[in-house]
Amino acid sequence: MALRLAKNLRAVARARRWCTEHPTVYPVMGDDTLKNPLAEDELKVHQEAERKWMAFSNRIIEARKVGEEERLKVIDEGLELSRSLGVELRRPGYESALNLEAAAVFKARGDMEMACTRCEAAEKAYELDKDTAGMMEARSQKAFLHLDLKRYAEAAEAFQSIVKWAETDARRATPMAQSVAEKLQHTSRLGLAIAKTELGDHEGCHQILGVILPHFANSSDVENTWTCLVTAEKCFRGFGDMVSAKKSIERQVQWAKRYKLEDRLPAAQERLAAM
Repeated sequence: MALRLAKNLRAVARARRWCTEHPTVYPVMGDDTLKNPLAEDELKVHQEAERKWMAFSNRIIEARKVGEEERLKVIDEGLELSRSLGVELRRPGYESALNLEAAAVFKARGDMEMACTRCEAAEKAYELDKDTAGMMEARSQKAFLHLDLKRYAEAAEAFQSIVKWAETDARRATPMAQSVAEKLQHTSRLGLAIAKTELGDHEGCHQILGVILPHFANSSDVENTWTCLVTAEKCFRGFGDMVSAKKSIERQVQWAKRYKLEDRLPAAQERLAAM
């Protein structure tokens, strides 16, 4: 009995010491009863933050109906709100989602530079949230924008890091992260092949194509398969393999006919006739 009481007292002492060392998690417990985990003043702070987030959610919904300028303005208001509330009260995923939404607006406008900047901000926000899968998705979007901006070396470096993550660390991650990794693995290899072709590394591109061509050949991903076939043609031409280049064009013609890509079919047929 005495031994059990001593153990209980030691357990209470350890709990008190842990609570004192971690005051932001729980306040120190009183002797009489367990109290609300949040002190009254702290609870009010959280409630006020929640009110602000709800007001912002309503504003962004309305802003999307008004137009791009209003949408971007309110997005920046949301980012400022997140920063003003600090780490404790910021909502995980909000800053990254808002930056990606802004990036989509800028990309639609053709402002790839600003879109790239917003993707980079989203990547950093995901890193702060310790969301590696989200960070890699944002990095992938940024890397494809680098291709648009003809920053092929930067794009190649980004795509390579995504592929490495998908092949190693992602395998030990959550099922959701593994699903993201599987998707990014194929598109990032495709982006890497494009970058290597533009950098004149046709041998490196050739090796990647050996992996991704079979995947996209059996895929229903119309746009990425088309991009893969065009990249293959360019890579094989640079490699001096005109037989494989011709096969790539033939597959482009077949693909364009199958999915009624009328705007791309004539050019592919013309290149095929010239072979």
